[in-house]
Amino acid sequence: MRKLLTPLLGIIIISASVSTVVACGNNKTSQKELDKVVGMDIDKSSASDEKPKNLQYGITDFYTIGDSLSDGGALFHALGFKAKALLDIIASDPKTLDPIVKNILVNYLHFNVSDFQLKNLITLAKAIIGYDSWKININLVNEKNESRNYYNDNGAAAIWLANKLGFNIDDTINGAEKPQGGLKFDYGFEVNINGKLKHKYGRNYAIAGSTAQEQSGISGILLNDWRISEQARVVVMQHKILPNDLVMMEIGGNDLYNLAATNNDKEKNALMNSSINDIRRAILTLVNNGVKKIMFLNAPDISLTPNIINLTSDKKRASEITKEFNNKVSATINDIENEYEESNLNIQKYNLFSKFNSIIENSQKEDVKTNITDSTVKFDFSKETKTNLENLKNLIENIIKEQKEGKFPLDALAIGSKIETFLKSINILVSDNESINKDNPADPKDGKGGYVFWDKIHPRTWVHKEIAQDMFDMLKK
Repeated sequence: MRKLLTPLLGIIIISASVSTVVACGNNKTSQKELDKVVGMDIDKSSASDEKPKNLQYGITDFYTIGDSLSDGGALFHALGFKAKALLDIIASDPKTLDPIVKNILVNYLHFNVSDFQLKNLITLAKAIIGYDSWKININLVNEKNESRNYYNDNGAAAIWLANKLGFNIDDTINGAEKPQGGLKFDYGFEVNINGKLKHKYGRNYAIAGSTAQEQSGISGILLNDWRISEQARVVVMQHKILPNDLVMMEIGGNDLYNLAATNNDKEKNALMNSSINDIRRAILTLVNNGVKKIMFLNAPDISLTPNIINLTSDKKRASEITKEFNNKVSATINDIENEYEESNLNIQKYNLFSKFNSIIENSQKEDVKTNITDSTVKFDFSKETKTNLENLKNLIENIIKEQKEGKFPLDALAIGSKIETFLKSINILVSDNESINKDNPADPKDGKGGYVFWDKIHPRTWVHKEIAQDMFDMLKK
């Protein structure tokens, strides 16, 4: 799906071009003092005191922070607000804008432009930045054109755990319980739009693509506001925390892919430290603001995903990096627990690494083996979106043609209005992969067969349900 979104971001950026871009102390004592004030500067004046009733095991509320393994639809909703901010940032910086515009025009849209024409397009971009009605909606849809903005076939572990605890969940998820009077376990977020904050209150703050480490480039512009410590801050800001509220926290998959992508030890160590420090900050933010119960999931072995599993050399290194990451996270949690041992802090560590390895190993012991190397879905733009993007390309082509003929400057706001129409609804179609063996259904039957992976990174919902049941059983104890 990233292959679709990368050029899509390019299209949005080129549209801008024709329409609008822990501190550490020197000793243990000073570190402890610093830890105690992390997150204490959060403005909680707008925090909601609404609490669900009759949750299981005395839990008074449930929140999730994390990445695509828990995202219930937040990313694409939040991106709709973030896109305009991205356009403003990129279009206002010639060093960023010039090469992006040229690359997309030549390599993606296959237009030949002179330096003079490029300069004109950038001038037009700056003239149209003021088009403020931009609203870009990006959705994952199924073949019935129904929005399914999560990264599995039928809901993530966090969502199924919420349902077991007593929450209602999204109507698009099949087979869920519908507790009487249960609050909805909906997604929430904060978006910073050039200094103006947009809030959506919810309980699931996990956002796909999020990391603990700081990201660079366009990924950083899009996602750094949703690092794991920022998600923790928004939970505390939006909700009044009680001692029996539970926070589920999972992060690391995207960090690990970034770590595995670098062969430079200095860069790898910097990224690793950035991840661990932000995880520490996230936990401290929660704890210092009254959270006493945390369910922390370590990272699954990314070497077992279809993205990596068939690459022998990368597989070994990816597995080693995952183990190193998890060991450092575990040590960080132990350190925090020791610091707060008198505060009734209870951090339950769920070993997702071990669970996922067990699923993979057990699936290969059956006489009808489970497929662990292929995904069950493919991604493409919907028919309507393809038409809109083609119309957008034609519009850009006409603009270039007119300015070659000396018809420049153009009507910036009129162009902005047309482009907003083309990009108003961008639907990414999720459909069954033709390579699926029709004699082997996607989900296991009687514990045999089936597929582990939904796409090349994320497991199918039957895996998520097993994880949710494990966590629910842990809470019983």
